[in-house]
Amino acid sequence: MNKTFISILEFFAVLSVMFMAISFLSHILMRKISLYNWFLAAQNKGRFLGNFFAAFTGAITPFCVCTTIPVFTGLLFAGISTHTAMSFLFASPLINISSVVLMFFLFGAKFSFYFIIMVLSFSILGGILVYYLKLDSEINPSFKEAPSSARNMNASLYKEAANSSLSLFRNLFLSLVTGAIIAGIIHNYVPVRMIEYFNKFPVFIVIPLVALIGFPLYLNILVLTPVCYSLLNKGANPAVIMTLMLSGAGISLPTAVVIAKILKKNLFIYYLVYTFLAYCIIGFVFNFLK
Repeated sequence: MNKTFISILEFFAVLSVMFMAISFLSHILMRKISLYNWFLAAQNKGRFLGNFFAAFTGAITPFCVCTTIPVFTGLLFAGISTHTAMSFLFASPLINISSVVLMFFLFGAKFSFYFIIMVLSFSILGGILVYYLKLDSEINPSFKEAPSSARNMNASLYKEAANSSLSLFRNLFLSLVTGAIIAGIIHNYVPVRMIEYFNKFPVFIVIPLVALIGFPLYLNILVLTPVCYSLLNKGANPAVIMTLMLSGAGISLPTAVVIAKILKKNLFIYYLVYTFLAYCIIGFVFNFLK
């Protein structure tokens, strides 16, 4: 069987299982620990306090960019404002406790502290800008309120969570298939090792280029960290490595396909442009500081 086809099947199976599992578990956890209520309380106490809370919550959740989506939609279903939920979407795939420990061990304190602070800052600011750009309403109607199957108060919590995850999976099925196809093709034809050869080019060219190269990749920050450490040991610029970590883990083409169905055009364009510019700026500033 064709290697690319096998990769596509593997990506679809993994994406589907992870998507369903995270959707199911996040629904239960958020109901049991009243996380939705905490988000609502935070955003009600101050216009942008919810953005701080969302970014820090995203930073401690062990999700990759694709499995962040069920939690993001859950926040929207619960009535959390779009600009608050966007801060969670920006932060969640880029930091988690395991990756932070690994990052400190491999890269040291300076690199790690800068990475964490900049990710949290960019996530908070990104959500706040959604409010000021008047993009809060830029969510497709089917994701503005929970499906009726998920709002049956007579059903058990577990049945409610199962109904909710199945409904969300059906709604995004074609997008997940498309994402798996893209991921399978890229996995076989886009080598990450090409980053090693970029040192001969000026950094103002390399950083945006790496941000673009990272975009189609589908990589968990925990997996990407040791890969980037290996590239650093081979002489890659630390600022370029940081940019690759951000773009490779923070956004991916397969995930963008899924998010495009949730966000309306203006907010989706903002999401793409803001992440790209933020990753480049973070890389440029780190290159200056180092």
